[in-house]
Amino acid sequence: MYVYCDVMFYDSKTNETVLMKQNNELKRLEGKPLSWLNKWCLAAGSSLKGREDSFKYLCGIRQKPCILVNEVDLVLFLPTHSIHSKDCVYVQYKIINKIMTTDDNKTILLTKEGFRYELDSDSRILKKQYKRATDYLIKLHLIERKFIFIR
Repeated sequence: MYVYCDVMFYDSKTNETVLMKQNNELKRLEGKPLSWLNKWCLAAGSSLKGREDSFKYLCGIRQKPCILVNEVDLVLFLPTHSIHSKDCVYVQYKIINKIMTTDDNKTILLTKEGFRYELDSDSRILKKQYKRATDYLIKLHLIERKFIFIR
């Protein structure tokens, strides 16, 4: 049921969720990202609320909870804003290689496959979200505790 993507965001003009892949492929799904995240979580045996609650409980963080859609395939999305904000962009955790800032305070995201995304969000937020997601996955024993460095 899950449709793979690297980056996901809401297009309010068309009321669609836009899924971006590294090969520049765009897929559009009717409705908002939270609706799709909930469907994907349910298909994996949980709910969006359950995933949010788990993240908040284990990490002690209330804002911008990372959403673990599927732990088997390590499908984890990092929100750049409140998940209820129309400006929120969701970035797939496992694709991130490097996070940089442009001169006009946008974020450049380099993937492990060498692809580049430019996001209208602060790179500090995405770096913090990456660290939070890593801590969460360690607490769930889905990844080993080791030195993880994002440049």
